[in-house]
Amino acid sequence: MPDEDAGSVRPDEPRVVHRDDEPRVVHRGRTAVDECFTLRMLEGCIDTECLPAAHVLLPREGRILERDHYVREGRLIPGKVRHYLDAGHTLSLRNLQDLLPFFNRACRAIQRETGYPCHATAYLTPPGTRGLDCHWDPYTVVIAQISGTKSWPLHRPLVTAPTPEHLAFPRTTTSKALRQRLEGAPPDHDIRLAPGDTLWLPRGWIHRPYTVGDAPSLHVTFALRELTRSWLAHQLIDRLVTEDLMRQALTAADLTGSLETEIGRTRELLRHALASLDVRRAEADIRHTAMGLPLTA
Repeated sequence: MPDEDAGSVRPDEPRVVHRDDEPRVVHRGRTAVDECFTLRMLEGCIDTECLPAAHVLLPREGRILERDHYVREGRLIPGKVRHYLDAGHTLSLRNLQDLLPFFNRACRAIQRETGYPCHATAYLTPPGTRGLDCHWDPYTVVIAQISGTKSWPLHRPLVTAPTPEHLAFPRTTTSKALRQRLEGAPPDHDIRLAPGDTLWLPRGWIHRPYTVGDAPSLHVTFALRELTRSWLAHQLIDRLVTEDLMRQALTAADLTGSLETEIGRTRELLRHALASLDVRRAEADIRHTAMGLPLTA
């Protein structure tokens, strides 16, 4: 896919301008993201079969179309993406940061600004339809509306601070169960995004967006993979591998019998090692690790 006019725009757009636990909309106007990624450009890539098959998903009402309907031998079957778009499926073009230099620069700028790895996904949804069913994300997302209009009914989180490893959707529930639970409950926010609008959506907020009007909706989602205290704890523990006792193997008897003694012993080793940890050296090392994490989820 071409990087249209990327040399004439600021590489650090869109900037993260807000951070709290409530959704918020700002009108950014026309910025670099709107110049570098347009509906016309994406439509051209669809019609000339220039999309990379590995980055394409086709959801509709929460159900993702099996790839063998539109992919053969690792390539898109000519005309199939257009066919399924016309039939009401959404085009989800994933990991834009691996496809276009602009999005790579933008995601890296967000990582430098926030410390969080970031990946970008485009969603092209036909009029009167939705691609994803009722769900929540384990990432905080910044949603940039490029073209068309999309409605975002938002419900407060049912779980606190979900991560991909814990309280993630759909492992915690299903779209059907979530819809039934929220049935009849008015959304806490009902937001309509037009071109030039940006939505800050903290992780865990429940949403089920749909296209409004007669035109398709195109937006880009920047997903910020927030690093947690759990991540920090793992980083600290990983740095204790220099302790000889921490590298000693558990015995087969430990693993097949009672681990109580070894758990207690290891807990004491951790207490001692963490108490003697060089905090300033660990801080610099861990910050360097965070900034070097890969963008792609």
